Amino acid sequence: MAETQNRTGSDELIFFVNGRKNLSKCQRSSRSLCFHGERTTWLQPESLEEFLLLKWKHPDARVVVGNTEVGESAAVGGNIMTASPISDLNPVFMAADSFKQSPRREDDISIVTAAMSVIFYPGTDIVKDLRLSYGGMAPVTVLATKTANRLLGRQWGEQLLQVACSSLAEEMSLDPSAPGGMVMYRRTLTLSLFYKFYLTVLQKLRLQVTCVGHIIGAMVADTQLHAQRAAKAVKIQYEELKPVVTIQEHFYLETNVTLAVPRGEDGEMELFISSQSPSDSQIMERALFHMENSYCIPNVRGQGFLCRTNLPSNTAFRGFGGPQGMMVAENWITDVAHSLGCSAEEVRRLNLYSEGESTPYNQVLHGLTLDRCWDECLSRSEYEQRRAAANLFNRDGSVLLTHGGTEMGQGLHTKMVQVASRVLGIPCSKIYISETSTNTVANTSPTAASASSDLNGAAVHNACETLLKRLERYKTKDPEGSWEDWVEGGFMQGLGLFTLEELHYSPQGVLLTRGPGSYKIPAFGDIPTQLTVSLLRDAPNDKAIFASKAVGEPPLFLASSVFYAIKDAIRAARAESGMTGPFRLDSPASAERIRNACCDQFTKLVQEAFIFYQKPL
Repeated sequence: MAETQNRTGSDELIFFVNGRKNLSKCQRSSRSLCFHGERTTWLQPESLEEFLLLKWKHPDARVVVGNTEVGESAAVGGNIMTASPISDLNPVFMAADSFKQSPRREDDISIVTAAMSVIFYPGTDIVKDLRLSYGGMAPVTVLATKTANRLLGRQWGEQLLQVACSSLAEEMSLDPSAPGGMVMYRRTLTLSLFYKFYLTVLQKLRLQVTCVGHIIGAMVADTQLHAQRAAKAVKIQYEELKPVVTIQEHFYLETNVTLAVPRGEDGEMELFISSQSPSDSQIMERALFHMENSYCIPNVRGQGFLCRTNLPSNTAFRGFGGPQGMMVAENWITDVAHSLGCSAEEVRRLNLYSEGESTPYNQVLHGLTLDRCWDECLSRSEYEQRRAAANLFNRDGSVLLTHGGTEMGQGLHTKMVQVASRVLGIPCSKIYISETSTNTVANTSPTAASASSDLNGAAVHNACETLLKRLERYKTKDPEGSWEDWVEGGFMQGLGLFTLEELHYSPQGVLLTRGPGSYKIPAFGDIPTQLTVSLLRDAPNDKAIFASKAVGEPPLFLASSVFYAIKDAIRAARAESGMTGPFRLDSPASAERIRNACCDQFTKLVQEAFIFYQKPL
């Protein structure tokens, strides 16, 4: 408290609360302090009673904290003393959790403030006590007691929200001529701030464990043993919800560990993470930017959705979503090819990007070598010969024979099988006849004049001779391939990604594939005995330092060729059962998925039995 002499000669007293200066003792109390200046006397009361007595004796004296005069927000005492209707702290003192609405987000006077607290009966969501405090709705901070009383004993839910809003609209009224104006806005804010409080409490009541292994707390102990004992003593009650476990991803290299350390102010956190991408948390953008792969698609639109599941989050692995996006494009290609009845290789070659074309995100492509890579790959891999060999070995090493003659009981099919058997040197039991059709033999000759055996037999003979020439090197030669460790490693990782590595979860979201016993990665027996690796020559890249080569992600996705080779084989197997056209094959193409996709009489029997078993009794 200070006494100041003004120009008229009168004295002004100033109260000094919680002073930090070592002032002289006042005679008023052994612990009270006072300081006499030329014009001002400072007084520091010892107790609230002494402070109130001084204020009663000197009502015009100012109150200061430190070197600041008490105002609306300069000190805790100022908020109490002024009883301002727009005080930020008074509603908090009257309730608990606080909310504020002001014209500007920071450093501004409030329009309406609110602080609210609720206590529930133990183990329930039934309201036992409720306090709703508002500032800016009356000359002083007020409690919405009528509304609070109406909500006692109610369950925290939609019905309570409706009652609360109706009651607050009635209780928190303002005269149209109230100081500050904005009457409708301020009344609306009272309801909006309560709704925010309602949602905050509802979220806390419904704290959801998102996945098995979700951390809900931590034990701090002097030893690991004590921490483990404490953790076992914790008992938690859960409300079982139906988990979403349908969206799965590849097994990740890094463990999902993050250490968060508070640093500085404004909620700044320093994160120590185990990830290949410290700046990103999702893979979604990369997937969208790779969805057309290497194909020019003039009209395309992609939209990504981040789906929340009840599976644990994973860190990024090689590709960061790129392989997933490119698999979408490759699936388009195969489906188009199957619908048109042509080869997928033809569709791919026709739609490859060309020099100077633009991507969907308007990147102009320069220095493209896609056509060279494609043609050289087909040539060096002897694709056509291998394809012919695969066709020969189709149906478990059998031969599918089609000719242009019509079988009418005269034994034409038998004769054609005998011709093929003699030329190919295989038993007749390995040769199967397909019915005559113009989609395989376009220019057929009439089966008449006893000429069909000679005409069609000669055609079969020529076809078998051509096939034998293509297969000759595979019978006599064992070509040697070159090996490059990095490319091989990337390719084998991709092989695992697209054919082997599959995560299995229980219906409750428990990870079942937790180790090498159940989660299968490529083993040494999965490495091809012949793996030819080559780099494209005469293809300079001015953006690559010292002619560096990308030997990680590219070979990983090249292993998708194995996936689509499997899918092509499945298509051939399905055709034997009369099933044509596009079909779904999810990655990875595991043995289970391959067998189930090869629909035949066995899968149909099992499916029918399963449906019958599922019927209610």
